[in-house]
Amino acid sequence: MNLRLTEFVRKYHADLALLVIVTIWGLHYIVVKDALSRLSPLTYNAIRFPIGLPFISLPLLRNHNLLRMSRRDTWALFGWAMLGLVGYQVLFVLGLNLTTATNSALLVSTLPAWVAAISVSMGLLIVTRRLIVGVVITLSGVMLIVMSHASGGPSLSSDDLLGSAMLILGVIFSAIYNIKVVSIVERYGAMSVAILAHWFTCLGLVVIGIPELIKLSPSDVPVSVWPNILYSGLLSSVGGYLVWSYALGKLGATRAATYNNLSPLIAALAGILLLGEHATTGLVVGGVVTLVGVVLVRGTGEESGIEEMPLTPVLAAGD
Repeated sequence: MNLRLTEFVRKYHADLALLVIVTIWGLHYIVVKDALSRLSPLTYNAIRFPIGLPFISLPLLRNHNLLRMSRRDTWALFGWAMLGLVGYQVLFVLGLNLTTATNSALLVSTLPAWVAAISVSMGLLIVTRRLIVGVVITLSGVMLIVMSHASGGPSLSSDDLLGSAMLILGVIFSAIYNIKVVSIVERYGAMSVAILAHWFTCLGLVVIGIPELIKLSPSDVPVSVWPNILYSGLLSSVGGYLVWSYALGKLGATRAATYNNLSPLIAALAGILLLGEHATTGLVVGGVVTLVGVVLVRGTGEESGIEEMPLTPVLAAGD
């Protein structure tokens, strides 16, 4: 029995690692939502991201050439990181603070559809029937989600709508980033881009958080919130990137992307069980429609090349 288990783990270790990390990503919405009840969104961002900085930088100890990038590309990466990474992270925590974890997870899961739509508008992708259908279905699901507040029935709650709008705008920013860094990743590799992008993101989030950080005292960051910070900064961000990158190499983009579809489902289930969020008919239907659309969009990879886009795992996961 132990031999069979060992053989199973050896054969499917990459798949098992992905299952663990998508579960971590799914639960991350709950972790952040819980933390925001004790810490302001911008302060949480300004603390959690620098926590992972030393760990994401460890590869530099073995290869200093990872930082070799032309000045032009460095500035380009900086600019796109400010928009697509810093902009996303700010809008993510502000939006999650206003709406539910379930709504947030489902809206963030639409990233591939936005990448596809924007890429088509820029002439980067071949338009196929399946791609168009997938994008239309995804956006229809988004509308159903936005119009259905998780606390009970369709709602035009200003907080819920504002939070949903922030999340959608953040996902659009991250989609633009993923498209624009393709050429930089091709020239220098994903690890080089990931390290520099993380540095730039930390810088941006700390600068934005300075007004709150200078007034912060140790008592304002309760001990009870540190597990949340470590979960976000280490497990979800750094751990997520490393496992995702490894799995991509072992399984390929198509198979790995399939696992990523589980994150919003895990987040929705956790929101209902742990936070008491109510699954309304509109939310359930909208969630199913959205995920069907996302699967269709991702399934157009062989036809249009969409799966060759280096979707940043921590963005796709709602980090």
